Amino acid sequence: MKVRKKAYVIAASKLGRVCFRCVPSADAEQAEPFVRDYVEPATRVVTDGLPTYTGWKAAGFDPHPFVMARDLEGLRQQLHHVRLVVSLLNRWFA
Repeated sequence: MKVRKKAYVIAASKLGRVCFRCVPSADAEQAEPFVRDYVEPATRVVTDGLPTYTGWKAAGFDPHPFVMARDLEGLRQQLHHVRLVVSLLNRWFA
């Protein structure tokens, strides 16, 4: 049996709800269907600054990247709920 060491997980959080989806890679082709399924058009979407999200404005979303190296505290505040749930999942899967 082959054991996977890493998984790419996309998460969205709003009003106490967090949605996740495992995807095979961290590219726009995998991320956009998730966003279309869980995020209303014109919604402000806070991202971690990966180039995966560059086409989201053209798709009708309002991306706001927070690059960790530039504004770590701002990212922590903006993505607090997602970070909390992901850290709990990491403990559970460890």
